[in-house]
Parts: sequence; C-alpha cells; structure tokens
Amino acid sequence: MKNLLFSFVFMVFFTSCIHDECIDCSALEEGSSDFDQYDEDDSESFQENGGEESEDDTDVSEPSESDVEHDDKDDNGNGEKNDDDDGSPVCGNGIVEDGEICDGNKIPCYELDPSYMGGEAICKDDCLGWDTEYCFEPPEIEPIASIPPRSFTVEYLYNGADAFSYGANQNNELWDGPLFSTSIPLTEGTYYIPHNLSDVHWLAGFYDAQTVQFVQQSFVLSSGAFTLPYVVMGVLRSAAVKDAVLSIGITDENEVNFVVFDMMSTVDCVILVGYGTLSVNSINIAQGHAGLFQFSTSEIDLFLPVETPEGDMIPEIQAAGFTVCQ
Repeated sequence: MKNLLFSFVFMVFFTSCIHDECIDCSALEEGSSDFDQYDEDDSESFQENGGEESEDDTDVSEPSESDVEHDDKDDNGNGEKNDDDDGSPVCGNGIVEDGEICDGNKIPCYELDPSYMGGEAICKDDCLGWDTEYCFEPPEIEPIASIPPRSFTVEYLYNGADAFSYGANQNNELWDGPLFSTSIPLTEGTYYIPHNLSDVHWLAGFYDAQTVQFVQQSFVLSSGAFTLPYVVMGVLRSAAVKDAVLSIGITDENEVNFVVFDMMSTVDCVILVGYGTLSVNSINIAQGHAGLFQFSTSEIDLFLPVETPEGDMIPEIQAAGFTVCQ
C-alpha cells in the first residue's frame, strides 16, 4: 500500500477522543538458348551442291530437355521457383516470424495475464493473437456491502496533521448525516457504518506534502462519546487535480485508499477496504493556507482485507504499518 495512508499524527486526535520487411532481391538467371551453327563439312557440302542446301545438310538444333528444365529451377538449381516468396511470414509453418504473434503453439495463460489461475492459451488460426477460451479466471469476489455514490465539499482543509488533530474549525464540520454509510448483515447482528447510535458526524480533511485526506468520525451528541467504526480516505496530492478520475483501491496502481477502521484489543485496526472511483470536481490547496476540496465518489464496494479484487491485502496493509482486524 502506497505511503499516502497515513502520516497519522491526526490519530492523536482520535486517541484523545476514543482511545523492417524482408525483400528477395536475387536476380533471376536468364535462360540460355542454343543457336544453329554450320560446321566446315556442312559448308563444303553446300558449295558442292551449287549453293543449294540439301535437306540433310541443315542442322537446326532443338532446345534440350535440360535447357527447358533449367528455367524452372531457382537460382541455386534446387527445386522450383516460388513466385510468392516475397519475405512475408507464413502462418502455419510452426515458426514465429516477423509480423506474427504466435504460430501453432500454446503458452500458459498466466504469461498473458497474471490474473489467470490456469489453463493454456492457443495460437489463433491467423497467427496474430491468442485464444483464451481455455484460460481459467479467478472466481468473481462479491463485496460484503456497498456505499452509494456521494458528492461532498470539504470547505476547510487543515494545513497539516497537527492542525487537523487540534480541530481548529471543528464546529463547522458537524453534520446530522454521515457521508459514507451502509449496513452489513451478520449472523450475530448487523454491522453499521457509522455506528447506529451515533447522531453527529464530523466530516473533515487535511493536506500535507504527499496527500489530501478525508475523515468521517461519528459520536453520540448527548454523551460526546465517539463511536466506531470511522472512515479514512487518502488521495495522492500529485493526482488530486481538477477533473481527474481516480481509482479507489489498496495497491500502488490506485491513487486513492479507502479504509474503515475499528478497534481490536484497544488497538485501531483496518476492518474493511473500499474499491471504486473518485472524481476531483475542484481543489484549491496553497501551502500555509486553508484549502477547498470538492469530490464525488462512485458506488464504493467494501471487502475484507483478506479477500479483495486485488487479492489478499493483509501483508500490504501490515507492511504500511497498520494492524488488520482479525
């Protein structure tokens, strides 16, 4: 997981609150012809007959069979000439030539795409690609819950984690309804994001040199107690430009991380990860000043870290320094 999540000094706040083609240029040989010649005996016979040539005196040679056959040989005298031999690849000869992807062969499907679980890809009849009919894809993983599409404006972005943790503008970020919410039916009950008893929701964000981050933390107004779980979304600052459409996931191929935190044995831990897209509608960040961040999200599918569209993400989350709820 990229280092965009999270340089979290802001966790202090929560701790206090919740704990080229080949051309054949070889020249074709010109066929040779035999010319009739008079030998000396023929010349004398011609003179003895008064200058008239007898029928037996003429010796007109016919082309020999070998001369006729010679024109059908190639330049080396081996086999017949091939008028179609222009250097183009020949599909079906079992040799992968220039212009061909394959030629009668097979390869393991994972060499085409590591996502394939097994099978062999077969060369197509035109030698220009692979038939993946017999490749096995991993089973489609169903999300355990989904968060509907939402749009939101963070009217005040804290400049750095310290200011964020202090909550300098907190009263302007209290909302009656959460931005991200869903329920997950379980065998022993229903898991709510946010907790179903919470009635006030703090929706705020901050930026630093690397990221723009958004946090949804909820609490019970009557008691002031913060509730679990809470949502953190981190966007690479270099990618967060106006009109950008960014992928939400965990690996480095994604510009946005979406993580749901809970608590296990008094330690904050990642319980769910989200997948979808985020569109940057508008962003205004100037170092040393408050910023504005307007964004829209697609439906965000939630998965357990052990089983996501990208595979088991537990090692990557742990490598980033976070605990996974298990």
